[in-house]
Amino acid sequence: VGIPNPTFVMLGSDIDNLVSRCDLNSSRESKADSHDIESAESALYRGIQLCHVFARLTPSHKKIIVDAFKSQNKVVGFLGDGVNDCAALHAADVGISVDTATKAAKSAADVILVKKSLGYLEKAVVTGRCCFVNMVKYVRMAASSNWGNMFSVVGASVSLPFIPMLPMQVVLSNLLYDIAQLGIPTDHIDPQQIKRPLKWDLSSLQKFIVYLGFVSSIFDFITFYVMYNFVGGKEDPKRFQTGWFVEGLLSQTIIVFVLRQTVRSGSSEVSRRAIFSPRLCLRQRIGVDTPPSMTLIAISGFVVAMGLLLPWIQTTQEYLGFTSLPPEYYLYLFLILSGYIATTSLTLPLLDPATKQSKFA
Repeated sequence: VGIPNPTFVMLGSDIDNLVSRCDLNSSRESKADSHDIESAESALYRGIQLCHVFARLTPSHKKIIVDAFKSQNKVVGFLGDGVNDCAALHAADVGISVDTATKAAKSAADVILVKKSLGYLEKAVVTGRCCFVNMVKYVRMAASSNWGNMFSVVGASVSLPFIPMLPMQVVLSNLLYDIAQLGIPTDHIDPQQIKRPLKWDLSSLQKFIVYLGFVSSIFDFITFYVMYNFVGGKEDPKRFQTGWFVEGLLSQTIIVFVLRQTVRSGSSEVSRRAIFSPRLCLRQRIGVDTPPSMTLIAISGFVVAMGLLLPWIQTTQEYLGFTSLPPEYYLYLFLILSGYIATTSLTLPLLDPATKQSKFA
């Protein structure tokens, strides 16, 4: 084929010889009880993997090469633009074609490049992984928060002689919390999180929601106890409702910065080290290595400021049932939020799943 050193070059005729030899070995294996005879797929892969150039191939030869790599649990990508590439494009895990390819090749491909560069494919993969990581962040935060609030509302409704929060206050709290989550898509991603593909792990998500939901409920009940017995909530239901509104909104907004570092590829090893290293755990949770985006910080800061200011505005007091809170409430609020953040930070390393490692061809 015009290459001076054809040591690592394989022609279509060489692949035919390998296939014939593997078929012969397979027939012998069916007759002889010997473990020394390689399987057809393994022998074919061993013959192909050392070659760097393949020439004079038919469509079936291309498909054989792709199938040989896939038989060894490799993730295979194939780039082609002609009709003779359709079989390999269809067999590959990721079939790649170009905008000027034949209609048949574009139909068989999974990805079509509109520009002549594989760099765009890399950018698309990285962007997709970033979107997935941020999506999992939101699902974990929202689901665990809703799960915990459900128990808190039920428990408070049963034990208190008044409703723990007015309906309009609940709606406003959910609205402000949703606004705070608008910054998550812009959040910075730890390079370790997108180093390998991530898979949707429903069992891990369920465990995450249940455990952190209970942690959230525990501190909600602590808030109920403090508000009812020490801040005047027993005599003034409005004070109790306002106090829980502020605590609930602030805890849901601030905890975003703790939970944002939990979705990482191969995180189990890091998390186990964090259990025995408070310094490493603190660096992970406050995002020293990968700080949050300025958009996330700004939106979250706005929501926290709104939560602290709304009870003091006369209009919201009149229409939403808020009331001003005594100075000692803010000391209790600081202690409760600090305890919630610390408990969540210590719980998270125990919930991070082991991530399966993927192999690439």
